[in-house]
Amino acid sequence: MCNRTSAMKTSKSASAARKSPSGHSPTVSSSRSSTKKPVKATSAKKPTKVSAKRAVSSVKKVVKKASKAVAAPTNDKARVYDLLRHFTTVMLITTEGEGDKATLRARPMDIAKLDEDCTLTFLTGLDTAKVHEVKSDAAVYVVAQGRSVYVSLRGRVEVVRDRERIHAAWKPVDKVYFPEGKDDPNLCLMVLHPDEAEFWDMTGPKGIRYLFEAARALFSGERMQSGGGAETHDRIELGDGPARD
Repeated sequence: MCNRTSAMKTSKSASAARKSPSGHSPTVSSSRSSTKKPVKATSAKKPTKVSAKRAVSSVKKVVKKASKAVAAPTNDKARVYDLLRHFTTVMLITTEGEGDKATLRARPMDIAKLDEDCTLTFLTGLDTAKVHEVKSDAAVYVVAQGRSVYVSLRGRVEVVRDRERIHAAWKPVDKVYFPEGKDDPNLCLMVLHPDEAEFWDMTGPKGIRYLFEAARALFSGERMQSGGGAETHDRIELGDGPARD
């Protein structure tokens, strides 16, 4: 009986020695810890070298793709109209005085109406200096300037007093300048019939192409020749204005 009891105690002691408090063998746990592979330090990737030729080719592809995505106007007048329609205010340049005393004078004018043939209409008063100036010399210039678009127009101005046309050009906000409203007898229209337009357009793909050509000229040490060609800068004949009344 004593021998059996001793054997059971010995068996329990051996079993307890093999198990850790968590129920796992400390020997096995130690073995697993020691067999873990060391973590390798990650090294930073070396920057990829891109050749100038490859960079130029990539830029050309982007410009070409962007150019196809933008629908270009079908004719010269449409090109100018497409640029002018983004402006609400332009500078009107008239001639003040006569002979040797003649000088140029510029004023900001709100566009009351823009026609597809690029005719511009302005609302003004009959008693203003600009109306008197265009009666003496109907030749004027209009300049429109934006962040990336510049347009100049050369043409002749027609002074219109037709009430129906005045009513068609009238907007409620115009009452700020003409408190008596669209039936003010002093109200008239100045209609610019453009003969020629010149523009500089640096928007969208055209602007990207211009910057690309400028950068290439800078790095090559050569003068930039085209800078985007006629798409970026062009002078366009729009036709003669009508005879004055």
